[in-house]
Amino acid sequence: MDAETSIRRFIVRNLMMKKDENVISLDEPLLEKGIVDSWGIVELTEFLKKEFGADLDDADILPENFHSVRTIAALVNRGKS
Repeated sequence: MDAETSIRRFIVRNLMMKKDENVISLDEPLLEKGIVDSWGIVELTEFLKKEFGADLDDADILPENFHSVRTIAALVNRGKS
C-alpha cells in the first residue's frame, strides 16, 4: 500500500471514525475543514513514525505539512530514516 492510501485510511478510520477512504480526497484541506485538529496532528505524527519509520522532529510539525494527505505523504518521503 502506498503512503497516500495508508495515510488517508488512518485519517478516515481513526480521526473521522468512518470506513470509506474515498470520503476525503488526497488534496482535501484537512485543517481548514476541521478533519484534523492539534490532537489529530499528534496522532498522525505517531502513526507516521511507527508505520513508515519517518524521522520527524518538532521542526516538521507545521500546519503546512499537514494540509492534505498529499502534503503528509511528502513529509513522510522527506523524513524516511
